[in-house]
Amino acid sequence: EGETEYYAILQVLAQPARYCIEIVNLRGVLVADKDNVAIKLNDWLQEDIAQRRFSMISFDDDVGQNVKTIRRQVEQKKIVGHVAVHKPDFEFSNFAISELVEIAARIDEEYGTPGDAVRQADWTGISKGGDFADRYRKVSARRPQGLKGEVWGRALAVYAREYLNRNDNGSSRPFWHEITTALRCKFANYDFHRETIVLDPNTFQQIDRRSKVAGTEGSDK
Repeated sequence: EGETEYYAILQVLAQPARYCIEIVNLRGVLVADKDNVAIKLNDWLQEDIAQRRFSMISFDDDVGQNVKTIRRQVEQKKIVGHVAVHKPDFEFSNFAISELVEIAARIDEEYGTPGDAVRQADWTGISKGGDFADRYRKVSARRPQGLKGEVWGRALAVYAREYLNRNDNGSSRPFWHEITTALRCKFANYDFHRETIVLDPNTFQQIDRRSKVAGTEGSDK
């Protein structure tokens, strides 16, 4: 959905076409009045259905309009595949704050700037990617303009590959589940999936139509 996620995926899947995967960077603007991205998204999803291709959408839920745009597509049955929701965003869905600090410090060191200024800074109260980037700009000895895009996305992926699980709770990073899901689409039965799986417009989780029907029948008895 944005530059960071786009380049994180490319760091892992350098040539996605080899895996029958096409990556589209929505540049973080799903709002309808921004570059007509919402309209383009609708067209892309319709084309996926026409070509019997699985669709996967990855987005942050800290922007209300993004949630509304994707929910509308789900309600209209335009998404045959998977929706990955990052709460609140890609960074904090996949990494602990201490890991983000270490990754940012390593970037500074790669540019020849000491990373200790970042490691030793006060990160209290930071829980969103945007706030993290703002604090980073203030404390980094490199005085960077931002913390988005290719350098940041690739650095996150490199660290995630080095440490597969989060260091705060030991859980697997959702990023790897999303990559695995995309790779499995190559071998999945599209027609069977379309007939049996639906997406919940509130949670965006997959629901088996057969289980849903069985549960409904059971409640009527």
